[in-house]
Amino acid sequence: MIPGPYTLLLLVVDVKNMFIEMKKEPQAVTDALVLLSSFLADVGTAYREAGADFVTIHDMGGSPAFIGPGKYEQFVLPAEKLLIEKLPKPNVLSVCGNVTGSLNLLAQTGADAISLDQTVDLAAARLALRDTLLFGNLDPVETLFRGDDAQIRESIVRAKDAGVDAIWPGCDLVIRTPIQNIKYMVE
Repeated sequence: MIPGPYTLLLLVVDVKNMFIEMKKEPQAVTDALVLLSSFLADVGTAYREAGADFVTIHDMGGSPAFIGPGKYEQFVLPAEKLLIEKLPKPNVLSVCGNVTGSLNLLAQTGADAISLDQTVDLAAARLALRDTLLFGNLDPVETLFRGDDAQIRESIVRAKDAGVDAIWPGCDLVIRTPIQNIKYMVE
């Protein structure tokens, strides 16, 4: 797993000023994202060379649900596309939040698979992402952390019926998620 370029940028700059800089100095933000995309591609390539089966780009900070579709299209999408072009295949783009209205943008990233969270309409996602593998979208808190066997199985059936290609948590797991609940997910 590697962060997405925008998520990494949020970790190295003053987050409070990020949106101001996107407005006042858009080229500087774009340049930083290009630089970080190249750096992250080198990291992801090293992971693959070390034996990783695939690389997941975890771009939570750069999700269209977080920064809005317009800013996503202007800043994040070009950086993610660049990163994905440079990474060895296969790769997965993982985003959080309700991105149902931005699925057409995510489809443009070139990712082999897109992992979506539990707030996304999976039927709409399957239609929008016809040429992309769809992963998701079990609720990591209510289903996997707090849920029981029946709730997990019900969520799995719902995701399968909606056309996901792989059952995944919708976003980050709660660190205290019972191991048995994770086992239910993979059984």
